[in-house]
Amino acid sequence: MANQERRRALIYGLVFSFTLMATPVHAFGLKSLTDKLSGGGGGGSWSKIVTDWRDGLGGLAKQASIIGLAIADLTEALGHKEEAAQLRKDAKMIGDKGDNVGAADFDTVIDSNDKATKKCAETLKKKGGSLDAATKAKAAEALTKYIPGVIGAIPHTIKLIGASQEASKAPTPEVSDIKAVEVAAQIPGLMPKAFTFVQNAAEGANQLREVAKEAKIPTPDDTIDMSSMKM
Repeated sequence: MANQERRRALIYGLVFSFTLMATPVHAFGLKSLTDKLSGGGGGGSWSKIVTDWRDGLGGLAKQASIIGLAIADLTEALGHKEEAAQLRKDAKMIGDKGDNVGAADFDTVIDSNDKATKKCAETLKKKGGSLDAATKAKAAEALTKYIPGVIGAIPHTIKLIGASQEASKAPTPEVSDIKAVEVAAQIPGLMPKAFTFVQNAAEGANQLREVAKEAKIPTPDDTIDMSSMKM
């Protein structure tokens, strides 16, 4: 994909995401879905919902692993080796779990990624100007993996949101439809965690890009200033 097209894709995805951030939780259909687990429902195909949910979840888990490894590379380049080792462990965990990833797994990577991103940003602010060329090159390489990783996570998140909304309109799944029952039970707890992960990753990418620019570290062009999109 050309840089201009990738930039447009990121803009679309973030506009969509920040629009959802400005709406109540029921934008995902989670409250009505929870209510319907005990009866009721309209249209919607559970077969498609299950497929979309699993595809979205598996895709997001893969991107979460890519993002975690990129943050680990940046963290290690800036001298925080212990944190980098934990990030790689968490990235492997969520990547290996794929569409079996759970809410607690997202909590784990959100916590480790957020702490590392904050630490890297602080290091770049304090020491960015004095970093040697080799360190700056490693940091730049990590950022070229991180930002596209976030871009790649957006379509999977949109698919999860779509599946959540369709589930809120679908009839109550039959008890014999084990896959549908499992997904219906997963969505209310897992969807907010998945969304938070992508939201935080996007904000982290923007923050690191800004401090890296101040430290004269090359950063990818295919991103935007998210501050102009707050609602």
